[in-house]
Amino acid sequence: MGRAERGWAVAALALLLLLPARGEDSPLALVRTTITEVVAEMNANAARYEADEAALEAMVKARVVPHFDLDRMTALALGRHLPEVTPAQRARIRDGMVDLLVRTYARALFEYRNHPLQVVDERRRSERAAEVRLATVTDTGTPVSVILRMENRGAGWKVIDLLIDGVSMVITYRGTFDAEIAKNGVEGLIRRIESGALLGGREG
Repeated sequence: MGRAERGWAVAALALLLLLPARGEDSPLALVRTTITEVVAEMNANAARYEADEAALEAMVKARVVPHFDLDRMTALALGRHLPEVTPAQRARIRDGMVDLLVRTYARALFEYRNHPLQVVDERRRSERAAEVRLATVTDTGTPVSVILRMENRGAGWKVIDLLIDGVSMVITYRGTFDAEIAKNGVEGLIRRIESGALLGGREG
């Protein structure tokens, strides 16, 4: 597994740690107080997840998806094309992004569940915006930085972007979406996402 993929796997693990709050009002507190139990749950069911990819993907989807602000991420990724997209199309893009993320990173997430992950700090940008910084290293000792950009718009803290060594997932998607819409239109983008041929899927 390469440096970038490792970083996304670590970021996905961090997302799994953002379980429903137990009264903490800080993104950092949510991460720190749930690491042990989430990793323990994955280890307790390791044999099942090792053998059953569908069960692993279902678990990842159930734990991760509620902690993304997927509507916000979809809007950010669409960028200047947002006014061109109908609500129904936005929903299909959002749902396709979820499926692609789960398919792409579920196995990597499981394999690196016990990899050392340091919760570095939290930076509040405003009352409703924050960043949580994490750090890990590759097998060769190269450091990898992970930033979770989060917002609280009244429904609790949710992730709106991930940065691995400064590379934004949302901006990466925006570039991919922009190129695909320019080439094949919004419906063409949706077909590519839903087929699994875009965003780390079966490109072809």
